[in-house]
Amino acid sequence: MKSHTFDDNGYLLPDEVTDITWDNFEEIFIFNHQRAELALELKEFVSTVTDWRTDTLQIWVDGSFVTLKPHPNDIDLICFVDNVFYESNLTTLSSIKAAFSKLDIYFIKNYPKEHPRYFLTNFDKLDWLHFLTRDRQNRRKGIVNLLLS
Repeated sequence: MKSHTFDDNGYLLPDEVTDITWDNFEEIFIFNHQRAELALELKEFVSTVTDWRTDTLQIWVDGSFVTLKPHPNDIDLICFVDNVFYESNLTTLSSIKAAFSKLDIYFIKNYPKEHPRYFLTNFDKLDWLHFLTRDRQNRRKGIVNLLLS
């Protein structure tokens, strides 16, 4: 397992997006019953979205779950989804959000680099990155990019 460290506030270091496999994610963040229940729902969600077979799917995990807080209420997810899939499956995406009540899910269009609207993907990622890597007191914190393969 790759070693991960946390600051005095219990925030993941470094204060940026860190790639983590599912196995490492479990080892680092599942250390009590409540976290195990939340992680089970996340695992079901990951299984559902990986069945979509979109090459550009990316899942960022944030919130108190990726800290050392013992009893988080939910798991915050930012899911960058292929723009074509996103646009043709709005109902599915909405249903998925409703089906996973312990997950706070945001689906974001992910345009390929050669697409004229790719700048929107860059803008969204930078905007979310800035928002997610700071807490309400403006202290820096890390987030997780959950590796899907």
